[in-house]
Amino acid sequence: MAEEVLGIMEPANKGTWFDAKCQAATEDKNKAYRKTQQGYGTRSLTEGYMEKRRKEKTIHKRKKKEWMNTE
Repeated sequence: MAEEVLGIMEPANKGTWFDAKCQAATEDKNKAYRKTQQGYGTRSLTEGYMEKRRKEKTIHKRKKKEWMNTE
């Protein structure tokens, strides 16, 4: 019954904005996180991780915004 009324819906194509630059930023952040965990969370390691995290979020937001504007 629902298929007759609504038809068959295809899932939205998600994740096309996530490219190699985003992948590299995520991997860099993850390496910094692992280093922080192994180094007992010293201040310099934690600050380095937080900086990488901010950069990753900025890159992801920018890429996603560009992707949303192209559609």
